[in-house]
Amino acid sequence: MKKLAILTSILALAACGGGSGGVPVVSNNNTSALGNIELPTSRVSSTAATSNSSVTGMDSSVTNISEMASAVESAIGTDALNSIASDSDNISNVINRSASARHATLRAPGHHTDKEKGAYLFLEGGKRFKNWGHDKRRDFYREQPDMVRYWGKIFCGCNIDSYNEDQVLAIFDNDSNQTNWNNFYEQNHYREYTLGDVKFETMITPGQVDTMKFFVKEDGQIDGIAFAAGEGNTLEHIPNRWLSKIDRTTDNKFRTEDGADMEYKTYADDLNLRYTDFGVIGIDYQGDHFDAPFIAGYEDKKIITMPEGETQFTGIAKGTVEYASGENNDYLPIADNSATLTFNNGTETLHANFNNWYEVSISKTGMNLDTQHTQDEHFILNNENPTYSYFNANYYGDNNTPSEATALFQYQEKINPSEDIKNNNKTVYIGFGGKAD
Repeated sequence: MKKLAILTSILALAACGGGSGGVPVVSNNNTSALGNIELPTSRVSSTAATSNSSVTGMDSSVTNISEMASAVESAIGTDALNSIASDSDNISNVINRSASARHATLRAPGHHTDKEKGAYLFLEGGKRFKNWGHDKRRDFYREQPDMVRYWGKIFCGCNIDSYNEDQVLAIFDNDSNQTNWNNFYEQNHYREYTLGDVKFETMITPGQVDTMKFFVKEDGQIDGIAFAAGEGNTLEHIPNRWLSKIDRTTDNKFRTEDGADMEYKTYADDLNLRYTDFGVIGIDYQGDHFDAPFIAGYEDKKIITMPEGETQFTGIAKGTVEYASGENNDYLPIADNSATLTFNNGTETLHANFNNWYEVSISKTGMNLDTQHTQDEHFILNNENPTYSYFNANYYGDNNTPSEATALFQYQEKINPSEDIKNNNKTVYIGFGGKAD
């Protein structure tokens, strides 16, 4: 049975929707005070997090609180943020006295620094302050003038050190100033994400990159996965849309409606990854087995512009080399537990030594076969005139500081270049996950 048959069975299913979303939970205890600056509650229960850990080592829920604190500190200054953090109880109690009783305590998971709590108070307190009437704002100003001046700098985008009370309060009556604040708040306010918000890249079909997504229940527990065919689909029977949910059975196992078993093999725990995931999806159907590499990461932690200089990540590279000729398919699993990905001023190089295949160096320009280990003709490449080549690396961390990286590579060449048939290829599928050295 060829891999093509496995994939046809898995992918020829009806279309479906995605995972659950959501917003931070607000406590219904209207008698709560803001005095302790409790941040919004996690959408992932401890039971769900424990269950999810048997599937992936990624955090079940992450927040942008570190980036939020950095944005506030950059906008109002370190001294100002430290001042808010040190006086947070008094400030929040004044806000609570001034606010409507329906404004309840906001809660969040984990431990946070004083700066993070102060930044949260600055943003959420400012959101409430801007909706108050002039008299209530004035009363608050007379108790906490510094806090109002910090907010005023964001509202007007100007230096208000010399402003008197009336000039400061007038800032908040200006509609354009309200827009300034709204934009700042929207870009930087507290956000929380679960595994249902993460999209994965994988390679379950040759000649393209596919996507995968977890389905999560209300409490954040993973209960299924689904795939979508990627753009540039070269196989007509693979629909380019989200496909039916594949139910989770036990731990890291999933099963399609027609009995194909899938095992989600993550190496996130081995690599101590937090914001990313990497591994292979083992597909078993009617006696055949294929390992498809996958990578994933929280978009909120993704670094779009890498810092200048060189950063090296050390981790694991795994994948499969496929020989497909007519009815004969052969697969070679490959792995290197000491692979590296190097970013050097825009140049990216993945180096891996697969001791049963080749030592390779991979970049955007292609793949170098540094050392040959295999003598099996099915898996020896000519590395000329590939019919498909794809390489992409992603970097993740807090505050634009890369701490984790993933990469995905696919290469395909014809076995018999003179024969223009689909099942006439050698295809290489490789994934990588690693930590910054």
